[in-house]
Amino acid sequence: MNYSEAYKSLISTRQLINHSGYTELHHIKPKSLGGGDEKNPNYGNGAKISGDRNPMYGKKHSEATRAKIADKAARKINCPHCGRIGSISNMKRWHFDNCKKLK
Repeated sequence: MNYSEAYKSLISTRQLINHSGYTELHHIKPKSLGGGDEKNPNYGNGAKISGDRNPMYGKKHSEATRAKIADKAARKINCPHCGRIGSISNMKRWHFDNCKKLK
C-alpha cells in the first residue's frame, strides 16, 4: 500500500470541506511520511478545556437534564440468546450477535 498517496488523497479531499471553526490539533505528520517523534503539546493534556475554559465550568445541569441522564444510564436490555440483562453498551458488545450461547 502506498501510504504517501493515501495520505495525500485523504488530506486533499478533507481540505475541500468547509469546517467553519473546526480544527483537529492532535493530527501531526505521520512518521511514515517523514514526520518526527515529537508530541503535539495541544493534545492529550486537557489544558485547552480545563478549568474556566471549559464551557460547563461553574454551571450545573438542570433537574430535568439530570433526570434524563439518570434515565438513560438506568436503561437495561435483555439478550435473547442467554437471557442476561445489562446496560445497552455492554450488552451490544458481549451479547446479541456475540453471545456465547449463540454458538
